Amino acid sequence: WVVASFECGVLVVSGFEGGEFDVCLMARLMRVMGGLEATRQIRAVEAERCLKPCKIIALTANTQTSDVDASLEAGMDDFLSKPFRKRELLSMVASAARSSGQT
Repeated sequence: WVVASFECGVLVVSGFEGGEFDVCLMARLMRVMGGLEATRQIRAVEAERCLKPCKIIALTANTQTSDVDASLEAGMDDFLSKPFRKRELLSMVASAARSSGQT
């Protein structure tokens, strides 16, 4: 597994342009470009280059139904509200690994 951390959505998208990833833990709020727009752009890069979609998990304290819906509509696959339990995160990442053949 490769782990990378980016503080702004523009850098996240740039990171995806350099290679394929299995899982992305995406913050909804970031400097310059937020997680929703970064997700849309990542999905566009994947479609343009015929890449296997990365599992994108939203991490946010915003848990209203409209926040969850906006995340999913932007192309995120799952939603984890903060604070979260370690086992919840590990379960989502393990599920993504199984679906990508990384187990």
